[in-house]
Parts: sequence; C-alpha cells; structure tokens
Amino acid sequence: YEHCSKAAFMLKGIVFQTVREEVRAAARAMDWLKSVAEAISTHNKPISWFSPIGLLVVQEYKETKTRRLNTTIGTVRIQHHIAQAGDKIDGHSQANAIAPNFVHSCDASHLMMTVNACITKGLSNFHMIHDSYGTHAANVGLLARTLREQFVTMYSGDVLQKFLNELGVFLPAEALEGIEKPPAQGDFDLNQVLNSRYFFA
Repeated sequence: YEHCSKAAFMLKGIVFQTVREEVRAAARAMDWLKSVAEAISTHNKPISWFSPIGLLVVQEYKETKTRRLNTTIGTVRIQHHIAQAGDKIDGHSQANAIAPNFVHSCDASHLMMTVNACITKGLSNFHMIHDSYGTHAANVGLLARTLREQFVTMYSGDVLQKFLNELGVFLPAEALEGIEKPPAQGDFDLNQVLNSRYFFA
C-alpha cells in the first residue's frame, strides 16, 4: 500500500506510451491539437470552438501570479498565498489542456444527443456519469443502439477540419498562419460502429 503512488505513476507512463503505440491516429490528432494551441498562444489569444451540439467552448488559461496576504488574528499571524490570473495566456497550460477539453466537449455533445434521441423514442430514465451510460435493464438495448447511432451522426464529418475552420471565426488571420492541416482521416467505415458489440453498453 505504501508504494501505490509510485506504482500508479509508473503505470501512467506505460499506459500513455501504449496508447500512443496502439492508437496512433488518436495520438496524431492530440499532437496536432497541441501544436494548434501552442501556435495560437504565441498571439496571446484564447482558443474557441463550437461543440458538435453548437455550444461555444472557450479555453483561456492565463499565467498566474501568487500574492502573499498576511493576516493577524489576535496574536496569530497567518499567511495566505492567493493565485491571481494575469493578462498573458499560459501557452503550456493551453497546449496540455486542448486535447482533453476538445474530447470532453465531444463527449458531452454525444451524451446530450443520445439523451434527446432516446426521449423521442420513449426512453426517459437514465443514469449518466461523464461517458458512462445506464438505464433500466429492459431498455439497455434501445440505449445501446441509440448511442451508436448518435456517435455515427456526430463523427461522420471531418471533426478536426471543422475545429480548424471555427478557429477562423474567432481569431485574426495572422494567429492561424503556419498552422498545419489536421491529420488525414483514415478509411474506417464509421457505420461499422452500429454493429460493434463492445461499443459502450
């Protein structure tokens, strides 16, 4: 038990490396997103895009400065350290956060699309935690089918190209100069997801 944190840290590195080796296209997409965030950060601009359901997402991590606040209560002196956001974009945080934040915006959209589609089919009892879906046992089949249908609907276009196009709505042209095109999509037939046994539920 006393070595759990060391073991978890070691396992994190192994899992991360394995994902990069086994899911190469996802790794390329993450690297591309990171390069976009780094490039835009040099212009001190936030990154904004629309999630697949049309929700505006703004990622704006700023460099923080720490202020020390001294307080005296009776005879006891207490020091507080307060982090305050500055005016400059934190390029490192922007780059590290863009891939997970982009994926979260897609996952949240998938959840909402699935729930809305299920409601139109008469299913209205859900138990959701992030990207884990649940319902009553009698309705699992309907939920599973709807999950797959909405996933195919959402990812049928070029999601990364759409992201790049939307950056142009929010940023001046010079902030997008030098940004490479997104990685090319593969030839996987997304409709196969409809018959996938191990896709979510």
